[in-house]
Amino acid sequence: MPRYPRQDESRAILFGTALYDNYDALPAIANNLEALRSVLISAKRGGFRPEHCHTISNPQEPEVLADHIREVARQATDVLLVYCTGHGIIDWEARTLQLALQHTREESLHYTALSIDLLKQSIAASPAKIKILILECCYSGRAIAGHAMSDVSGMLQQQAEMYGLYTLTSSSSEEISVAPPDAEFTAFSGIFIALVREPSADHPAGATLAEMFPVLRRELMSRGYPEPQQSVENGAGELALVGWDNDGEGDHEIPVVLVGPSAKDVPDPAEDEHRPAVMQEVARLLRHADAIDVEPEALTQAEIDQRLSDLLQQAKQIHNDGDGDDTPVNVLAALGKIVTEMIRTGGNEHPRVLYARDLQSYWLAEMRRFGEAKDRLERILRVREETYGGEHPEVLTTRQNLAHIIGLAGNAAEAARQFRQLAEDRARILGRDHADTQASLDSLAYWAGESGDSEKAVEIYRDLLQERDWQYGSSDERTLDIQEKLAYWAGRAGDAAAARDTYDQLIMNWAQIQGPNSRNVERSKKNRDYWAAKVQNEEDK
Repeated sequence: MPRYPRQDESRAILFGTALYDNYDALPAIANNLEALRSVLISAKRGGFRPEHCHTISNPQEPEVLADHIREVARQATDVLLVYCTGHGIIDWEARTLQLALQHTREESLHYTALSIDLLKQSIAASPAKIKILILECCYSGRAIAGHAMSDVSGMLQQQAEMYGLYTLTSSSSEEISVAPPDAEFTAFSGIFIALVREPSADHPAGATLAEMFPVLRRELMSRGYPEPQQSVENGAGELALVGWDNDGEGDHEIPVVLVGPSAKDVPDPAEDEHRPAVMQEVARLLRHADAIDVEPEALTQAEIDQRLSDLLQQAKQIHNDGDGDDTPVNVLAALGKIVTEMIRTGGNEHPRVLYARDLQSYWLAEMRRFGEAKDRLERILRVREETYGGEHPEVLTTRQNLAHIIGLAGNAAEAARQFRQLAEDRARILGRDHADTQASLDSLAYWAGESGDSEKAVEIYRDLLQERDWQYGSSDERTLDIQEKLAYWAGRAGDAAAARDTYDQLIMNWAQIQGPNSRNVERSKKNRDYWAAKVQNEEDK
């Protein structure tokens, strides 16, 4: 008797990328995900409950995706199924397979693609008795029939072997796999889905993985497609993913036996009337015929908006509490789980999702993971520009954050260039006196100084000090903040006497509004003494 997943204890994760910024689109992948989910959740026996079958289409963040897989994997105590389809890229330097996501770039694979190592770690976190990894991966640059899909199963075997794992790949390490142009499904997944849907004579309730593999292999090879590979551990081949009868005895007519002739004996694909019924279904899938029904949306738009609003409030609370006992890595992990749920609920580009991803960028920077923060903000900026246009306040704010990250990552000159342009744009759109324009000028002065142009920093801060004095008065904390920055950069520019004198003024101003023993007074005295010593040294010379 075949073994079936225990629905309460089993989980499935189906993910794939159909749309890419830097590679050819694979539109059939969206159909792969929808059809396989429909099959897995509609079984009468085994299969997976709808709430336990997670479908992730066009994932963008490798860390978020890995966190999601890891979280779901930990919930599975019987069967864990992970199915992945899309472009794959070989990192030849590291000898690892990278699974391309929507924004993957070859020059920054480690930040923008999901490595097979990270996927393996996420699966390994599961206590499931049987773990199944089905991988149909591809990469751009080599094409057969429109799109090329390169599987590196030899490399995969070395990287994905673990106890209890059944691994099924779309081709061998020397061959490429195929996504036929204009087909409803990719070649491998189309046949696999058809086989999962059909019973067998030996097991009318559903075929086991071991039964399906020879037929899958024969059908792919008969069409000239690459030979799939499998690695079976811990008896996982005896598992049937789904069952179609109620009692296991098979009370309906069996259309085909899933053990058939060798590849050379299979009739021509065009002669459908001579082919077994299950292979007629395969041909239908690959011809882009009738669409397979998919589960309707469970939430109304109002419910989606409310759910996203609630999740965003949780994310904000985690962010605001981050300065307490939690370390940045804990904050980032907590945010990752929430953002994953938000993406599943509202998609990648919903404004509330983008806001939560802004918070992730902040904490990535706190962990000094500036490259990842920069990539994330660049993607957010692109979406917001496409949605709102270039002059929307959210777009301008994202540009501000991105420029800061670029500076923190070590490119002060580029940060200064971007802030110069942003300050001009904000002055034109919002006005010179607007707080956001002033913030951009403040940042421009800082990064100009950090890039070596201390005189420019002094020039900008002098102008800002006059404007703050006029707007808020000389004793306002916002004015004193700029005055302190002017003092610092005057010293950095070589004018120690100006720095000393400005700090003297600051001491009096801070004492007036905060008292003579305030922290700001003490700090200003310390800085005044530093620059006074510099002046004295110069005079002694």
